[in-house]
Amino acid sequence: MLLHQNFNNNDLDLIPKLRLQLAYYLQLQDRIEDAQKIFSTVKRTDPDVCPMTYDYMHAYFEFFNAENDDDEKVLDKVAEIRKITKEYVDCPHTEFKKLFKKLNE
Repeated sequence: MLLHQNFNNNDLDLIPKLRLQLAYYLQLQDRIEDAQKIFSTVKRTDPDVCPMTYDYMHAYFEFFNAENDDDEKVLDKVAEIRKITKEYVDCPHTEFKKLFKKLNE
């Protein structure tokens, strides 16, 4: 499934946690559009979804969503990213703390 260039509806019949992991895996392969497609099927409140992981990926993908926006929308998205990342400034998880700090810069 992960080697296919295009996804179909059967590919989305995974539990939310696995879809989040798949989105991350695709992100690492620079398959951003595929990753965003999968990520858009996951909700922060889905069972077994770590809110911190979801928030990081949401903030990360907002950078890509802002590429074709006008300046005002870009500023709104930057503000949203900063709002998300500030929640994790004092995160006890060292690696996530570093990731959120990078997004906030």
